Amino acid sequence: MRRLLLATASVISTLAVAGGVAAAQTGSNLNTGYNSYNKNKTSVSNKMDVKTTNTLGANTNTSQNGYSGSVDSKYNTKADGDAKSGPVNNAAALNVTAHIDNTGSTSCGCAGSNTGDPNFSGTNDTTGYNSTNVNVSKVDTSTKITTTNTVNVNTNTSQSGKSGSVDQIGNTKAGNAESGAVNNSTSEVVDLTIKN
Repeated sequence: MRRLLLATASVISTLAVAGGVAAAQTGSNLNTGYNSYNKNKTSVSNKMDVKTTNTLGANTNTSQNGYSGSVDSKYNTKADGDAKSGPVNNAAALNVTAHIDNTGSTSCGCAGSNTGDPNFSGTNDTTGYNSTNVNVSKVDTSTKITTTNTVNVNTNTSQSGKSGSVDQIGNTKAGNAESGAVNNSTSEVVDLTIKN
């Protein structure tokens, strides 16, 4: 009897943040010159990549053989007893349970809770004539979630039973001759659950 249970779960989370998320950024265009171009820019980039791979496999192989012996009652003048061969019983039971819950796949902050707040403050004061004064705050958020679930269940059960032969030959008086019974039974319960 061969039983194989394979359960692997891997969660890989990468977080790339650039641009000073927590620090306050300030910019001011003050006393700018005539016909000048002045620009304050703050950029925040958030990139989150969550990869979850779950692989579950259950492989069972059960092979059972049962043979009841033969019974021979021959050339007896008087045989009061019974001739019997014993019974053969085969039983197999397999219970495989595997549960994987990737709660960390959604609790990484990638559902919009970490969008990046630049906390930017920009001012234009006393700017020059015909000047261009710009304050820019830019936030880029990228979220990617990849979940791969693979479940394989393979079962192979082979059972055979053979009752032996019964021969009564040349008896003047003989009792009963019985070949034993052959019973085969199997029970398999496989419960594989994945929750992402």
